[in-house]
Amino acid sequence: MPLKLFICYAIEDKNFREQFANFATPLAKKNIISLQSDVIFELGKPWKEEIIAAMMHCDAALLFVSESFLASAFIDSEEFPRLLTRWKSNTIKLLPIMLYQFPFYTNPLTETDMYYYNNIPIGNLPYYQRDNAWIEIANQLIQWSNLASPSISPTDYKCDTSKLPLPATTLVGRHSELETLTRHFNDPTITTVGIVAGGGVGKSGLTVAWLAQLKERNFDGAKMIFGWSFYSQGQHETQTSSTQFFSEALRFFNYKDSLNIADKDKATELAKLLARQPSLLILDGVEPLQHPTNVLGGEFKDPGLFHLLRILGNNGLRNNSSKSLILLS
Repeated sequence: MPLKLFICYAIEDKNFREQFANFATPLAKKNIISLQSDVIFELGKPWKEEIIAAMMHCDAALLFVSESFLASAFIDSEEFPRLLTRWKSNTIKLLPIMLYQFPFYTNPLTETDMYYYNNIPIGNLPYYQRDNAWIEIANQLIQWSNLASPSISPTDYKCDTSKLPLPATTLVGRHSELETLTRHFNDPTITTVGIVAGGGVGKSGLTVAWLAQLKERNFDGAKMIFGWSFYSQGQHETQTSSTQFFSEALRFFNYKDSLNIADKDKATELAKLLARQPSLLILDGVEPLQHPTNVLGGEFKDPGLFHLLRILGNNGLRNNSSKSLILLS
């Protein structure tokens, strides 16, 4: 399988993408790489979701770094943090390509190995020398493709964790918690695990790091991996209903019938699909859908999630001891 390559750049630097395409296209034709970027998606489509999905499932990323790149609000808030987190988790190869020289000060890019050609940014090279730089970068992609583990085909597992929040900081330590999550995931008697902590102490970082470990092991045999957050990043809003979650989750788990049914009925159908094959469902930020802890012990006030967890509590989630789990935070 080809190396799945994501290209991140500002629209003002389109000419550099076109120069690089002359050397990348032959690699794509030879099935060495498959190309994605942040401006190739069709107008009218959910472009933001497609970009995030491409970033979260790529094997490597090239960053075309310029002043326009650093000034882009979307790159700064959505793209670069996700790619940097994956790079720090060792789940992605990352190569920032310097287009021009300028001071970085405390930009996180200074943590990475930025590419120059003979210590010169590509944009400052004469045109006849730029080809040599693009050839070096193409050779780096070939090397990554040769060293990469065989890609997992879409029939092996299906994964969408793009709606989970990014951690505010890189996870440090927590080795025992990571081991506990894995142990529970592999225990056929356990259906649901909760991560309970105050805001900002590392729940998202723990989840993301654990998922990165699972991905390196092909998700330990899980076939369907889906994540959802009831907290809307960037808007500082919380969801007070599970309706949208159930509609999106049922589509992901290949539910074919009408979605024009009550949330409790959607929960019943989702429980059936979760038990049908090894599955991992991650639900982040569920507390707005719960009662306070001093009311009914903090149980779910949302009828859909209450019904889903009650069904799974009564009937279990494992089918023939398959690896399945619901992780809530």
